[in-house]
Amino acid sequence: MSVATARQAPWDTRHYSLIVSAAHQMGVLTVVFGDGATVQLAVMDLLAEDAPPADWDRVTTSSHEVMVPTDSDPIEIPWDVIRSRTDAAFEQHLTDREAASARIVGARVGELRDRLHLTGRDLAARAGITPERLAAIEAGTDGVSLPVLEHLAAVMGHDLRIFVVDAANDHGVPNLADE
Repeated sequence: MSVATARQAPWDTRHYSLIVSAAHQMGVLTVVFGDGATVQLAVMDLLAEDAPPADWDRVTTSSHEVMVPTDSDPIEIPWDVIRSRTDAAFEQHLTDREAASARIVGARVGELRDRLHLTGRDLAARAGITPERLAAIEAGTDGVSLPVLEHLAAVMGHDLRIFVVDAANDHGVPNLADE
């Protein structure tokens, strides 16, 4: 008899996110991670256009971010930004996780609306959004912003805590019966 074991994704290990060192040379940032991966990125792809001038030659690191000095505050570049731009599988993982979260939140909005016996039109009107936008949120196809989500919760008599998922729930959807 054999026992199948699930393979752990590399990003679920401590060393995947651990930054060992970073160095800049000729417009390229080279970052070495704790799992032995060495990645390179063009520095112009890492900063917003309105970012202050950065002193790339004085780059430092902490365990999970690269810090780039500027004339004001240093710019902090988290490990996950670097990894998502250099590891297509990790980027896909983040995209999949975001989509799953949108479906969970959308399902929760729909459950709360049904529980209050509101139609989609009623809730949309109360929240100041279109019925089409509400339908997309409930379907998990609309990346709802935090202010809109907070407003939806408020017009249904809740705060954002209503969207916190109980880790013990296999489906990832909060249990309304516990309220």
